[in-house]
Amino acid sequence: MVDFVLFDNIRGALQVFDIPFRYDGRWSRLCFFYLYPVHHQDGVHLLELRTGGNHGSGDHADDRDHLCDSEQDHPRSGSERQINRKDAKHMAKRVIQQVIKQVICIGMVIIVLAPILLTLFASLKSKGAMTLSSPLLPPAGSDLTFENYKKVFTNKYLLIGFKNTIIILAVSLIFNVMLGTITAFIIERFEFRGKKFVVGLFFLGMLIPSFVTEISRFRIINGFHLYNTLGAPIVIYIASDLMQLYIYRQFISGLSVSLDEAALLDGCSYFQLFYKIIFPLLAPATATVCIVKAINIINDMYIPYLYMPKNKLRTITTFLMDYANAQQGSWQTLAAGIIVVMIPTVLTYIFFQKYILAGIAAGAVKE
Repeated sequence: MVDFVLFDNIRGALQVFDIPFRYDGRWSRLCFFYLYPVHHQDGVHLLELRTGGNHGSGDHADDRDHLCDSEQDHPRSGSERQINRKDAKHMAKRVIQQVIKQVICIGMVIIVLAPILLTLFASLKSKGAMTLSSPLLPPAGSDLTFENYKKVFTNKYLLIGFKNTIIILAVSLIFNVMLGTITAFIIERFEFRGKKFVVGLFFLGMLIPSFVTEISRFRIINGFHLYNTLGAPIVIYIASDLMQLYIYRQFISGLSVSLDEAALLDGCSYFQLFYKIIFPLLAPATATVCIVKAINIINDMYIPYLYMPKNKLRTITTFLMDYANAQQGSWQTLAAGIIVVMIPTVLTYIFFQKYILAGIAAGAVKE
């Protein structure tokens, strides 16, 4: 039995589970963990805690028939009992919904984390332990080893891969931001002949799968003598993905045209209007573009492997190919390399995840 407690102390707990209730300001005694609606003479529905024998103490309860004094004197009608049953059904429905949501969220977490954990377990095992033990289990104390990480960090191509990835990433992001903001500003703020046709071409470029145009793209890259150079993936990352254009267009469309008019009245040119007023306001969208683009470029293996086969042009993803071949490769060393390569992407997402959806949704509401 618990001492008298105000229902204000329980109200916060009920609101966590989104359970509707009304409070009549009276004291009640807490007895057990079973919630049910109680009808009173004044028509107020009060949620109380009930035991098997009664649901309170004092004048509020009766040990014989488990009814309040007011309920004994004024029996509830059929409509009132029906209302209480509806409240109970509504409450049960809310609880079931919360349980289903929690189960779905836990399932999604398991789906995402399970491959990462299995890779981590494999990276800490020796070759013999990989053969004898289950891949679903972490390494035992005697099987735990860091030799796989030692092999990865002592590989001379690891630093080369990081250097090339940083160069490709920096140049690609600079041009994506610069060209994306300028193009989106022109499309949203100026009217010109053939504007709809140009926008339609951008949409068409997004709809056509990249592998359909792979042969022609390869011939263009080779024709510009960019094959086996860092310029090949840079040009492809700038020209092939137009995602940044639509993010910037959405954001600029939410900016008031009055800003442009006021700046032009003050003597600004269109170029000054863009880089002094419009571009600083695009910072949330720019952060989103940079984060999404950076993750895609870092994780991409297809384009660097196809257009830069030289060893000195390896990126951190093509660096893993050393451990994936049949002659020299090993699963445990490959797993260690995957963990090492995954670290920059994970850190980038952890520290900047709040900017991803913020930049996308920032231009959703027009003023």
